[in-house]
Amino acid sequence: MDEIKELIKIVTEYTRKNIPLIDLKKAYPNGNKEFNLFLGIRNGEFNSELEASSGIYGNPEIDFKFRMLKSRLNRKLLNHLFFVDFTVPGMPRSAALHQECLDYLHFSRMLIKIGEKKLAVKLVYKTVDMAKTGEFTDIVIAGLKELRGVYAETYRPKLFQNISEQIDSHQRLQAAEEDAYAVYYENKLVLNSSVNNRRKDYQCVLDGIQELETKSQQWKSYNIYGKYLKLKLLYHRLTGEHDEQLSFSRQIEEDFRRGRINQNRLDPFIYNEARICALFRLKRYNEAQSLVQALLQDLESPVRKWYRLMQMAILIAIYERKYDVATSYMIEVLDQRNFGDSIEPEQLLRWNIIRAYLYHFTQNKLLLRDFNYEQFVGEIPTYTKDRAGLNTALLILQFMEQIGSEIGDLHRLMQALEDYLSKYLNNSFSKRAKTFGKLLQKVVAYNREYETVLNKSRYLEERMSETPFEGEQHVDFEVVPFEHLWDSIKTRLSRR
Repeated sequence: MDEIKELIKIVTEYTRKNIPLIDLKKAYPNGNKEFNLFLGIRNGEFNSELEASSGIYGNPEIDFKFRMLKSRLNRKLLNHLFFVDFTVPGMPRSAALHQECLDYLHFSRMLIKIGEKKLAVKLVYKTVDMAKTGEFTDIVIAGLKELRGVYAETYRPKLFQNISEQIDSHQRLQAAEEDAYAVYYENKLVLNSSVNNRRKDYQCVLDGIQELETKSQQWKSYNIYGKYLKLKLLYHRLTGEHDEQLSFSRQIEEDFRRGRINQNRLDPFIYNEARICALFRLKRYNEAQSLVQALLQDLESPVRKWYRLMQMAILIAIYERKYDVATSYMIEVLDQRNFGDSIEPEQLLRWNIIRAYLYHFTQNKLLLRDFNYEQFVGEIPTYTKDRAGLNTALLILQFMEQIGSEIGDLHRLMQALEDYLSKYLNNSFSKRAKTFGKLLQKVVAYNREYETVLNKSRYLEERMSETPFEGEQHVDFEVVPFEHLWDSIKTRLSRR
C-alpha cells in the first residue's frame, strides 16, 4: 500500500493533468474539432485534406488552422501507441512480454530521473528478471546499466562489481547475437532478391545457415537460434526441399515441446505454417487441411494469421478439385468487415485473383460482392517486375475466359503472356509455367482444332505432369494446378 501511495503522489505531481488522448469509444461528434476530424477520416467522410478542411471549418482551403489541427490529431494518435494491446489473439506471446519489459524499463528510468531510486531499483530488478526470461539481451543490458549507475551514486561497491560483471557477460553475448543478425539479414537480402541473384548465392546461404547453427549451439541463445530456424525454413521453401522442410519443422516442434527452446519466444505458428506448406507441396492435402483447420480453431477471424490460413485452406481445396468447398471458404473471408482495409495491395490482388479463378469454375455470384469480374479479367495488366507472377496468373485466366472468342483476341493475349514468360523474366518462371505457356501456344497456333492440338501437345502434357513443384524461388502463382486448367481447356476444345 505504501508503494501505491508513493506512486499516486508521483503521478499527481509529475504527470500532465490533461492526457492528450482521443476517446475512441465515442461514435458521435462532440464539438471537438480533433475528434470530428478523426471520425470523418475513420468513417470515410473525408478522403482528402480539402474535404476535411471544408467539413471542419467550412473552408475549402488548407490553411494554418487546419494544419495545426491535423498536427494535434497526429500527436494524439501517436500517444495511443503507448497503449497497443499485444495480448490480442494472433499476436505471439513474445510480443506482449517484450513490451512489458520495455514498459517497466521506461517506468524505472522515469523514477530515477525524478530521484525516486528506491522504487526504481525494485522495478529495474523486475525488468531484468523478465527480460532474462524472454532472452531480450538489449533490455537486460539496459536495466543492468541503470543499476550500475544507482550503485555508483549510492556507493554500493559489491553490488556495483556484481552488476558490472553481468554487463560484461551479456555484452559478449550481445556481440555474438549481432554477428548472427548480420549473417541472417545479409542472406535474407539475397533470398528476397531476383531469381537470378538467388540462384547464384545459394551456396552462400547454406554457409550462412551452417554458421548460425554453430553459433546457436555455442551460445545457447534464442536470438541466434530463432534466426537460424527462420533462414533454414525460408531456404527449404524457396528451393523446393519439401521433405527437408517437413522434417525440420517437426524437429522444431519436438524440441519446443520438450522445453529445449525458449517457451516465451518461439511462436508455434512458424513451424506449423512451414509444415502446412510442405505437406501442400508434397500433395498430402488431407494432412495439410487437417492442420489448417486445427490452427483456425485457436484464432479469431480478423487477425493476419487467420487470413494466411484461410488462403491455404482455399488453395488446398482447389488442388483437390473441391471448388464448392473453396468457394465457401472464400465467401467466409469476404464476409469479414476488415477485408480489403487491413490487407496490403499486393495481397489484395492475390485474393482477387483467387476469387476470380473460383468464379470462373463455379459461377457463384456470391463471389462478385464489390468485385467487377468482367473488368478484372478484361484488361491486360501493365508489366511490373514485382507482380509478374500475379499478372501471369491473371493473363492465364483471361486466356481461359476468351478461349471461345475471336482468334485475334487470343493472339493478343498470347503475345502478352509470352512477354511475361520470355521477354521480361525468362529465367524467373518454373519449368511448369513455361511448359504450360507452350501448351497455350499450341492452342492458338493450331486455331483450337481439338485433335490437332491434342496430338501436337501430348509430349508437353507429359512433361508438365512429370515436373514437380520447384519451390517458391520462382515468381509463379499457380492458383489452379496447370494440369486441371489443361483438362478444362481440352474439354472446351472438344465441345467446339
